[in-house]
Amino acid sequence: VYEDEYGACYQMGKTMAANGAKSVALMASQHGDLTFETRAEGYRKAFEEEGVEIVKEEWDVAVEKGTDVATNLLTAYPEIDGIALTGAKYAPYVIAAEENLGIDFKMLTGVDFDNTLGKMLEEGSITSIAGGHHSDPLFSLLLVYNTINGAYEKEQFPLEVKNNMIFINNLEDYEKYTKYMVGYNDDFENGQSYNAEEIRNLSYKDNPDTTIEDIQNAAATITLEDVIERHKDLVK
Repeated sequence: VYEDEYGACYQMGKTMAANGAKSVALMASQHGDLTFETRAEGYRKAFEEEGVEIVKEEWDVAVEKGTDVATNLLTAYPEIDGIALTGAKYAPYVIAAEENLGIDFKMLTGVDFDNTLGKMLEEGSITSIAGGHHSDPLFSLLLVYNTINGAYEKEQFPLEVKNNMIFINNLEDYEKYTKYMVGYNDDFENGQSYNAEEIRNLSYKDNPDTTIEDIQNAAATITLEDVIERHKDLVK
């Protein structure tokens, strides 16, 4: 089970372009790491298609150096419209650099949510963020459970499931995410990506007609809107 790293950053690159970006910088983790290289490729493809110039790529950025790197980028290239991050762990450091320089927030995108997301969305310091792929363990468990119960033929292995990421573009999205996908509100049981009935439908023991394609389709099509539509009559 793995995430659509390329697709996530491709979509966020498109979002930056749709919001008016003409030139950007890219801040990234380790060169050679497949995850970060794949994310960077997604950004590059979207920017290429939309005519957005990447003026500088900064790789192998240590988190503790994030503010220094962002300060150097924003000073050397004050004309850029935003910074595309391969990991949102850099976001607070970029925002700190912007605040230290006394400039308006640039567009900012990245992957993986943390507990500062609500604040960043409220102040308008982040444009789009991808993450919320906490269904990974569920799909992994279902694959193991179904395999133990004889669901799949030998020739079907290895089994692969690509999990879609969830996109948060504004505070309203985040509030819906916390309500419908992680149960931070009062209704924890129903405020999840999948409820008990839906999980049983993907379980071979409970539903012998289920196939690997059912799990693959569930993972590939999950979105915030999809979860809300499925659970709008359940979540209090």
